[in-house]
Amino acid sequence: MESTFILAELLEKRYMEKNEMPKIPKELKKSVKDYKKANREKVTDFLCALGLEEFLDDFKGATASGNGYVFFEEERDFVDNILERSKENQYKLIRERRYEDLLDDEAIEMYEFVHGMFVRRGFAGDELNRRIEGPYNLLDYPVRLIGRKIGKLKIELDKVETYMFRDRNRHLTSANDNYAWIKYVEKDLNKKFKEYFKLLQCMTTNRKEEIRELSSDSYFSMSERDLELMWQEEELTNIAYSYYWEMPEVVKAIQEEDEILGTPRNIRDRMHWTPREDYTPQEARELRRILKIKNKAYSEAYQRAVTELAAERGCTEEEVKQYKVSELQNLMTSEQLLEMSLNEMKEEQ
Repeated sequence: MESTFILAELLEKRYMEKNEMPKIPKELKKSVKDYKKANREKVTDFLCALGLEEFLDDFKGATASGNGYVFFEEERDFVDNILERSKENQYKLIRERRYEDLLDDEAIEMYEFVHGMFVRRGFAGDELNRRIEGPYNLLDYPVRLIGRKIGKLKIELDKVETYMFRDRNRHLTSANDNYAWIKYVEKDLNKKFKEYFKLLQCMTTNRKEEIRELSSDSYFSMSERDLELMWQEEELTNIAYSYYWEMPEVVKAIQEEDEILGTPRNIRDRMHWTPREDYTPQEARELRRILKIKNKAYSEAYQRAVTELAAERGCTEEEVKQYKVSELQNLMTSEQLLEMSLNEMKEEQ
């Protein structure tokens, strides 16, 4: 069995080391408790910053004092780095939700480490995929992989530059030979990059056209009953939102949210406004609390709308909640889209 450590015990040990004490006096018990709580929140806030708020219980296990956070030895440095908040590193960037400022290698390393954390805890298949979806998207994992490959290509080009311009005297090629070669490479690379961008534009156009056609086909193929259910759901949603916006807790929650986000009061200013992302841990907790209030309020407003519509129409609430969702099915796979777009480009040549 793999070795583990309990977060509470680690924090108690750090407190004793920080204060240079062999054991904790009785009069400092409350101080230790507050210290452990504050630092435990650092760890949970960081996990939430990775999109793991829903899965915090996966990191808990049985301890002497109950159900606490338990980590594997391979994860000790990970926890230590979270606790060392003064460091200017990738942990600070993630904590502040500045994912785009991470280096490609940092984002890749963090995603693959989090993936490994869930694998160690026995998750696989759909359950594993569900858990790593958050960090996968927040850390932009597939794009980061491409970024790393481009970075390696740059290193190889630097090697070529060194070979040509710094080591030239050790080779028989002349400066003009090298110049002719690099002009050819430059021209070829420019041509390739233009083709790559054109391919991306072609893929985007084809996907949009596919979605437009499928949406149209789906709508016109609906039965009368399907259309009735679709309009019923729209009516239900509209009524629910009319109740939702009037709820005092929602009004207060939105005011608090706007204050944290710095939302402009003027509608015209809002059109050119981007929400800030440099939240403090306390602000991030507040935003999560506000989101829970809003979600709970909408659920209550939706249920109120269901109950009233059922009474008005003389049917059951289950019948009111039936609705038709027009889903786009049978979309091409990404590979099929790529192949189709490549063939179109070849035909144009």
